[in-house]
Amino acid sequence: MKYIQDVLINIDKTKIKVKFVCDKKIDKKELEEYYFMKKVVNAIKSFANKFDLKYKIYYNDTEWEELTVEQ
Repeated sequence: MKYIQDVLINIDKTKIKVKFVCDKKIDKKELEEYYFMKKVVNAIKSFANKFDLKYKIYYNDTEWEELTVEQ
């Protein structure tokens, strides 16, 4: 958690974007394996589904395709 510097959320009428701003010291693959990341992705997905939104997740400025599931 200490390597996640910020979480930015942008919501409009059709989509939600969640951007994890991370320190360069953390390995992206290691972060993907953390137990809480699956819970976070499930929460984003549930929120998006509840409000009929598409969602995208970003690791710094790159889409985090491993965590974003196309709807």
